[in-house]
Amino acid sequence: MKRAVSWLLSLCLPLCLFAGCQGEPPLPSSADIKVMSWNILNPTWGGGPVEFRRDAFVEIVCEQMPDVLGLQEASKRWHEVFDQLPASYEAVNATTDGGKEAMTTLFYNTDTLTLISNGIEDLDSGSDIRIVSWAILEANGTTARFLVTNTHPDAREATCIPHTEQHLKLVNALQKEHDLPLLCVGDFNAVEDSTAYRLHINDGFTDCKYADGVEVLQDVDSYLMGDYGGHVTRGKGSRDHVFFKGAVTPLTFTTLTDDGVKTVSDHLPVVATVQIGE
Repeated sequence: MKRAVSWLLSLCLPLCLFAGCQGEPPLPSSADIKVMSWNILNPTWGGGPVEFRRDAFVEIVCEQMPDVLGLQEASKRWHEVFDQLPASYEAVNATTDGGKEAMTTLFYNTDTLTLISNGIEDLDSGSDIRIVSWAILEANGTTARFLVTNTHPDAREATCIPHTEQHLKLVNALQKEHDLPLLCVGDFNAVEDSTAYRLHINDGFTDCKYADGVEVLQDVDSYLMGDYGGHVTRGKGSRDHVFFKGAVTPLTFTTLTDDGVKTVSDHLPVVATVQIGE
C-alpha cells in the first residue's frame, strides 16, 4: 500500500505543476499610464459660458481617454457637466472639506485604475482652488501603484512662490509616507525660466517634457498668447507641466492644439504617457 501511495504521489506531482499547484504567475510590477492636465477656465474669468465649451471638452477627453485627468479652474458650472464624461471616469476629491466644488480636481479611469486612497491639502485655508488634490492609484491587473497630485498656485509671483514651496513640502511628505512613484500635474503658473519652476527642478523633480529619452510629439506653449481666443506660441514658456520623482519613465509628451481645444480654454491640455515601476 505504501508503495502504491508513493507511486501515485510521484505521478500526480508533475500533473499538479502543470495544473497550477504552484499558484498563478506574479502580476506585473509596472504599467504604462496616460496623464492629462488641463486648466479649463472658470467661465466667470473669461471664455464665455460652459455650455458653449463643454462639447469640445468632452470630445477631447473621449478622444484621449487618459488614465488620470487633472483639471484646474473647474468651477461649479463645470462640475454640473462632468457627468457627460464616459461612465468609467470617477472624480477624486470633487468637493473640499468645506463642501465646495473643488476647482482643482482629479478624475481617474476605473477601467484601467483602482483608487487606493486620496485627500486634499490646503495652500490657502478654506480655498476651493489653491489646494493640492492627491490620490494613490493602482494599475488594474498589476501591482504598480503611484501617487499623483494636482495643484494650481496663484499667478502672482509674490504668492506663487510660497504656494509652490507649500506644494513641494506637502508632496514630498506624501511621497515619504507612501514610498511610491510620484506624478505632479497642474497649472503651476510657472514658465520654465521662472523661480517657481526652478524650485521644482532644484527639489529633484523632472519635467516629463524634458526627460531623457522622452518623445515630444508636439512642442508648443501651453498658454494662448492673448488669453482666451489667442494664438499658439513656441518657445515663450509653458505654465502647465507634468513633473515626476521616483520610478517613472516618461515615454511621450505632447501639448494638444487640434480638434477644438482652443475653443475650450485659454490653456492647452498637456498629455504624458509614462511607465510606472521598473
